[in-house]
Amino acid sequence: MRKVCAGPCPPRPCVKIERWPRKDTDVTEDKGHANSFFIAAKLAGVPAIALGLAVMTGLQGDYLAAAVMLAALPPAASAYILATRMDGDGPLVAATVGRATLTAALTLPLCLMALGF
Repeated sequence: MRKVCAGPCPPRPCVKIERWPRKDTDVTEDKGHANSFFIAAKLAGVPAIALGLAVMTGLQGDYLAAAVMLAALPPAASAYILATRMDGDGPLVAATVGRATLTAALTLPLCLMALGF
């Protein structure tokens, strides 16, 4: 049920929503180390976790390899579009996706060799 005011309605409360990261903050010195950490976690840690979970659930052969290889893929380039449309740090996301894609050119063959393919 909708409430109707008798006379002029009181103004709605004004709420200011701040987006993170704020544009006036400068955290450039921390971005390089965090960027490298997240790339390493994505390209090495996530496949290791996927391998452990796949073995625990009983996957074998091609199914095990598919699960690990899908986990070992670099982040999608669409993350940049999402970041820029949501007022995120587009250049940082672009650098992260680019570095991760180049690094994946080395880590994906290593994953295949580790799986025996």
